[in-house]
Amino acid sequence: MEHYKKFSLIIYSLIILIHTILYLFFDESFKSFCFGSIPMILMIIAVLMNKLEKK
Repeated sequence: MEHYKKFSLIIYSLIILIHTILYLFFDESFKSFCFGSIPMILMIIAVLMNKLEKK
């Protein structure tokens, strides 16, 4: 249980880091695409984590 919480924290921080790097290095259209997809990615990961914790 604790292991999954640490794992999800690592994944969340990795996603934030990756999107920050993308934000710094890519142009406006790419930025808007990335930041539009953040909530969807986070929701998918949250759902996956919930399924793992219920098992």
